[in-house]
Amino acid sequence: MRKNELGHILDTYLNKDKKVKVFYDIDEIELNKMLKNMQPFDKPDIISTYDKKIIGIEHFEFDSYRNTEKGSDYRLKTKHIQEQLQEIGSIDIINLESSSSLENYYKNFIKIFKDHYQKINIYKDRIKLFYDKDYEIELWYFVEDVTLFGNFFKLDDNKVKRLLPIYSKEVINLLKESPEIKGIFLGTNIGREHQIVIIQNNEETLKRLEYETLELTEKDFITFEPKIKH
Repeated sequence: MRKNELGHILDTYLNKDKKVKVFYDIDEIELNKMLKNMQPFDKPDIISTYDKKIIGIEHFEFDSYRNTEKGSDYRLKTKHIQEQLQEIGSIDIINLESSSSLENYYKNFIKIFKDHYQKINIYKDRIKLFYDKDYEIELWYFVEDVTLFGNFFKLDDNKVKRLLPIYSKEVINLLKESPEIKGIFLGTNIGREHQIVIIQNNEETLKRLEYETLELTEKDFITFEPKIKH
């Protein structure tokens, strides 16, 4: 995880040139206050204080590769390549194969979501150590899909669309079962272009999102594998 979570998020997703998609309606004044007052913290990674309210934002990453106790297998491969390059100066790589899949995409998101949700009380207790107990506390996630070049799926008309966790019924049910999280900032990338999706975790939004879910299979899933040669 990066040392400067907030700086990375601001530079990558929240500068004035970036596109924002919201599911669905959101109070723009409230959102702008939240973003304007963000500052680094520790457990959770970011807080925003305004109007007797504290928004705690925990940042985490996921991808669509096979993950083990050592981490993402794809990241381990690329790290090994970088180490070899530093050591011997050159290396021939014809193709970087990966374990990217639709199953891994959803599974990795759900696992890390649950892992962080178990720490909700730790985040709240940490905030209370530093701020007046009269403040209202809300918790959000900033979730980054760091799969190289992003994840996509193909529609029946052969159009390619960006994949989001909320297209899974299992993820929608997970949000329903996680009322302590009031919303999610989802960082995505399309090729090299980064975009942010904002999802409020409330009853109205989840009811509408249920109609967005899709019965996708591995045949529908699309990802891009790089070819590298040095």
